[in-house]
Amino acid sequence: MQRAQIRAARALLGWTQTQLAEAAGVSLPTIKRIEPGDAPTGLNEETAGKIQAAVEKAGVIFVAPGALTGVAGAGVRFSDMPWDTVPQPNVHAMVLNSAVRKIERLLDTLEERGADVVDTNMRASIADIRSHVKGMARRAEE
Repeated sequence: MQRAQIRAARALLGWTQTQLAEAAGVSLPTIKRIEPGDAPTGLNEETAGKIQAAVEKAGVIFVAPGALTGVAGAGVRFSDMPWDTVPQPNVHAMVLNSAVRKIERLLDTLEERGADVVDTNMRASIADIRSHVKGMARRAEE
């Protein structure tokens, strides 16, 4: 298990570090210590097992290097469990956040190139979407 995989799994689930620590039954300082950087985690088998079990129970699995294509690096992905058991508000919030970021980058690029297609209503709509996504994420954490 790599540090980036732990961060990626947490991101897929929309979990905070606190939520991961609670789900895995490990301390928050442990999560804060192991997530940053790219060096090996140095986790003992018991702690790594707890983190992996919590993440997999929530619907995300760790993928070993080369496991999917024979050449790709390590990663995470949603498991094959039914989608109705995956925490949907987290997934929806993540997808919406990604879409909003792409739209904002596109609008910024158009403005930089002098296009006159962006108006204040469009920016206000994006702000409304962002607010809605934050609300979804808050409700998912409750």
